[in-house]
Order: sequence, then structure tokens, then C-alpha cells
Amino acid sequence: MSDNLMTSDEIGRVIGISGRHVRRYAEEGALPTIKPGRHDVTWMANLRAGEAVARKLNLENVDCNTLVALGRDKDQSREDVALFIAMFERNGKTRDAALMALGYARGLKK
Repeated sequence: MSDNLMTSDEIGRVIGISGRHVRRYAEEGALPTIKPGRHDVTWMANLRAGEAVARKLNLENVDCNTLVALGRDKDQSREDVALFIAMFERNGKTRDAALMALGYARGLKK
């Protein structure tokens, strides 16, 4: 788990935005805080990728869980679904929330 945890500034450098922008995601509740001052870089990368997909598909008002699912650029193999669920769980979300997000994202991409 610790490999995924980074500060806002570190995440910003990895994905190419400012640390302040990353903190704004956290303040708005879109980026869970796992430990004080630490967030999951994988969650943030998928969230940003999902926002890009939503823009491309002209989607509006998509919840952050679904955006994270939209950002997954993989086939939904059993292993990938398990990794996706694990990411949700380490971010304080449930297995059901992960599966619902995947289902919604799949429906939006059609």
C-alpha cells in the first residue's frame, strides 16, 4: 500500500498538475486521504484519466467513483477487477462501490 501513498506535491509532479490542484481534489472529497497528508496516486491518476474520458464523451455530472472507473484503461479481466476493488478498499470505499462504478462506467462507454 505504501508504494501508492504520496503527498499532494508528489502526486502533482507525477501526473503533471500542481500540488495545490491535488489538494483541491482532496478538499472536495474526490481524492480520499489515506493517512494525514497522503493520498493514493493510482486513484488520482485514474480520476484524472476518467475526467478526460468524460470530456471526450461529453458526459456531465459523473460521480468521482465512476470517473475513477472510466479512467481504467484495461480489459476487465478477473485480476484487473480484483486490483480495482483493492484500490477502492484501500481508499476507504467498499467492494460494492467498486463494482457499481465499473458497471456504470461500462454503460457510459457504450
